[in-house]
Parts: sequence; C-alpha cells; structure tokens
Amino acid sequence: MEHWARITHGMMGRSPDYMNTAVMSFASSASLLKGRGNCFPENIQSLYEKAMEHDLSFTHTFITPQVNRSQFYLEMSEKPISAKVVDRNQKGLIIKGARLLATQGGLTDEVLVISAPRLFFDSDEAFAFSIPSNTKGLKFICRESFVGGESFFNHPLSSRYEEMDSIVVFDNVLVPWDRVFFYDNVEIANDFMIRSSFCIPSSSK
Repeated sequence: MEHWARITHGMMGRSPDYMNTAVMSFASSASLLKGRGNCFPENIQSLYEKAMEHDLSFTHTFITPQVNRSQFYLEMSEKPISAKVVDRNQKGLIIKGARLLATQGGLTDEVLVISAPRLFFDSDEAFAFSIPSNTKGLKFICRESFVGGESFFNHPLSSRYEEMDSIVVFDNVLVPWDRVFFYDNVEIANDFMIRSSFCIPSSSK
C-alpha cells in the first residue's frame, strides 16, 4: 500500500486497498447478521477469504439514482429505476434497475452492492451482495472522461489519476444465494453499515 501511495503521489483514492479493507471490515462485522432474518453472514466471510486468496479488486455501489430534486422520492414507475429485487428463485435473487456510483466500474474483478441507510426504504431495495463484474446482464455506463490529454506535462493529474465513475445497470441479473449477504430486511439495511467497523470513527477504536 505504501508503494501504491508513493507511485501515485497519494492521488489515487480507489487503489485496490480501498475496497479490500472495506471487505475486511464487513467480514469482521458479520456477526451483526447472525440470527437475523434473510441474513447470511457466512457469505461475507466466504467473500473475504476468496478476495484474500485470489487478490481480488472491487468496485462498489451504495447509492440509488437521483431521479429528481425532491427531498423525498417514492418511485412510481412501472419498470424499476433504482435496482431492486424483482424475483426470487431456487438459484438466487433477480435484480433489475440501476445503482451509483461505481468508481472504476468494469475494471475490477467484483462489484460490491450494499444498500446505504436512508429514511424511506422499499424492502425490495434492502439487500447486499457481491458478484463478478462480468456477470450476465450487468452493464457499466461510464461518464465522460476527465483526461485532457496523454501529456504528463500539460495534464499532470488527469493523464495519470483518472478514476472513472459509472452507473451500474442490472438487467434481470441473477445473484446466487451464496453471494447474498442479506435481503428483504430494512432494519439490517439501515443498521449494518453504521454499526460495522467500516463506519466506526478512528477516535472510538
């Protein structure tokens, strides 16, 4: 990690250590899911061990799309805009809709999807899982690049440190059960990230 920071002059906010430490934090907090409805703490631990063994890189998406500027938004469209569970079967969850803001989306091995806490929650949007970035039906839509040119002299930052952001679109994507951390649990969706070691301030450690 020190070598990465020195080579990139501390300008890369999404070098592999960023999400790998997040995965470690979630795994260390997996006990928060034990005995809770529709929760699978063993799957978080399994992902952590797989990431450690295979040196996986991750992008992540915690944010639902902003459809308008209203303070509160309840989705009323027939087709889902925000990614949600549209079906369940023996193989896993079926996800349809979009999520933000997957930095380096499409370049990493995996995409980690976790519902961030919010005031109003549809239970079909209360889930967490991780799947390979090349999963069938998964698409990354990138923003326009900030790179102004290849010259390090004329464009010292953008030519070297662009961290592409993307929208993640799920087109009836199958998430296998052994990849699901929790689903259909609003209480956990509002609780897990806040109580996990991922969000504990350094002053309280």
